Amino acid sequence: YLYYQNITRILNADFIEITEKAHGIYVFKNSLYQYLYHKKYGDYLLAMVLGNTDFLDHSMVRQNGISHLFAISGMQITLFAEILSKLLKRFGSKKKIGIFFLLWFYAFLVGFTPSVLRAVLFWSYQQFNWKFQLKLSRNQIFVFVLCTVLFFQPFAVMDLGFQYSFLISFVLMQMHFHKNYLKSSLQISVVSFLVSLPITASNFYSVNVLSIIWNLFFVPFV
Repeated sequence: YLYYQNITRILNADFIEITEKAHGIYVFKNSLYQYLYHKKYGDYLLAMVLGNTDFLDHSMVRQNGISHLFAISGMQITLFAEILSKLLKRFGSKKKIGIFFLLWFYAFLVGFTPSVLRAVLFWSYQQFNWKFQLKLSRNQIFVFVLCTVLFFQPFAVMDLGFQYSFLISFVLMQMHFHKNYLKSSLQISVVSFLVSLPITASNFYSVNVLSIIWNLFFVPFV
């Protein structure tokens, strides 16, 4: 596990002394962490804003099949991009530049996880595609995103977040869903469950078939 995280040494320290002030962006990240941690339901806020799940009951979340809601991925990135688009609307064409840098800053805050990189890279490549009229299909952009992530993080392929995120996203991209919200939600829930089934079963040795139903309620609620 450590090898796949590019960790090659383990250090046991008897004493740690801070000798200089951290860089401003790390101070900001830590301040945001402390702010969320001390809020009511800080464990959920940390998970859904910064992707820190240290304080969540993992067994409960995993057994109910809703752990994907507490992993920073396309849902949060899309929501964040839409909020920024509204806030920066008066800047006209320059708002895309602002969104671009703020999304990548957010990716830094949550640690450049594979699922976040997929979402931010996909958004970025789509903007380049529209800007320069490259006429690339969604599948082609997806492949470029996949290659980019694996070029910089080859071991990401062993990461569960990478496997879930890329596999489910790719399959959903190939499908046509019903125009009715409830029916399309059911389709997405069933397809996501079936696609993720081999990964879930081989890693956690259990599957909750009711997660299809739970997601119909939890996803819109969240």
